[in-house]
Amino acid sequence: MGYIGIVNSDEKISAQIAKSLKKDEIINYKILSNEEEIIEFISFELPELVIINFSDPDLDIESIMEQISHDIWVNNFGIIGIYDQEKISEEAVMKKYMEFNILTLLDNIMYKIILTKCAKIILENKQLLFNKGFSEKLFDKDVGSLKLENDPLTVSIYAGLVSSILIQKSLVRAESRMHIQLIFSELLINAIEHGNCGINYDEKTDFLETGGNIIDLIAKKNKDPLISKKIVSMEWEISRDKSTFIIRDEGEGFDVLQFKDKIKKEGIYALHGRGIRMASFFAERLAYNRKGNAALVQIKHDKDISPKAPESLSSEEIIDVKKGDTVCKEGEYGDSLYYISSGKYSVWHANKRVGELDPSDIFIGEMAFFLNNERSATVRAETNGRIIKISRKNFIQIIKKYPQYGLFLVKLLSVKIVRANIANAGLQNTLTNMKPTI
Repeated sequence: MGYIGIVNSDEKISAQIAKSLKKDEIINYKILSNEEEIIEFISFELPELVIINFSDPDLDIESIMEQISHDIWVNNFGIIGIYDQEKISEEAVMKKYMEFNILTLLDNIMYKIILTKCAKIILENKQLLFNKGFSEKLFDKDVGSLKLENDPLTVSIYAGLVSSILIQKSLVRAESRMHIQLIFSELLINAIEHGNCGINYDEKTDFLETGGNIIDLIAKKNKDPLISKKIVSMEWEISRDKSTFIIRDEGEGFDVLQFKDKIKKEGIYALHGRGIRMASFFAERLAYNRKGNAALVQIKHDKDISPKAPESLSSEEIIDVKKGDTVCKEGEYGDSLYYISSGKYSVWHANKRVGELDPSDIFIGEMAFFLNNERSATVRAETNGRIIKISRKNFIQIIKKYPQYGLFLVKLLSVKIVRANIANAGLQNTLTNMKPTI
């Protein structure tokens, strides 16, 4: 595991964070208190998680984030943000930095309570964020799952994780992040509250009207060991056009039609039903099973999202390709490689289709390029798209100017080799298990 970077110059906050991390046996972290070391750390350590104090008065956070935004090849880490709610709102931070992978924001009270728990959840599930879409190259559809305890304070982290999956895969626009996180946050809270904890309509009404809050009510319910052991599961399937999520609790369920009718009669200012109303408004589809303990949510993907190209490629040749165009041919000399900005491409070897590429693969033709060898395959455009052609000379100049890109390329090629090994192992298992026919 790489270092956790802590972007903060306030000694009191740094001491509090360090104490919390050490208590939970998270020892690989570095406190970064000036702009130069922050940029150097992020560029060369390739962290998986960075904690940023967005309200730090002695750091130019806006300048730091601006520099990071130009270096997208190596800076796809997750962010836990800390902010002072008296100086800036959570919504303002999310809106200002929507292009960044902010998984959750904690105010200057909450970070003292759940910061390390949030960090552990992210690191335990880091493969969800940083696979750059490689899993769907092995399967027709990308599938995954998460399990949550009955802790409403960590819901925002899980909602941030699944939202970031869609954004990093360039399936939905960054400006949709807040809406998607809101959908999942509300439905996960409902699963904990009404499902696992069995908090009914009247019980919640009485508790709220006497000045209580739902977090305290859930904590009260969790004193029952049978309830505290229950979990909420979230499973998903991501295809080309849409993503489908199923959120399931271990409760007894509820009468969905009766509940919808009740919140409809009470109107938009009712104390209940906020989650269902929010999800219904922002999601493509929301449905419950007959028992009422599982919600199905579908998110429709945005079309024609082109990932932002690294600033270092701004002067390179941009090629708009049309469906059917040949990008490179098997057997030709590979003196250039191509950055995939948009579009889908098929890979052919010996006149057989052997794979496909899209922006999550980042490059076309890098193996022949790096090995100074002939192309091992032909690549054709399956859709209209855009690629950036990079010559060997220019690429070497880019590496000299941005040496951290060398680390990024090693990481990229390592993941592709692992992917190929997994595919080969699967093929070998299939061949081994095949019964001979007579």
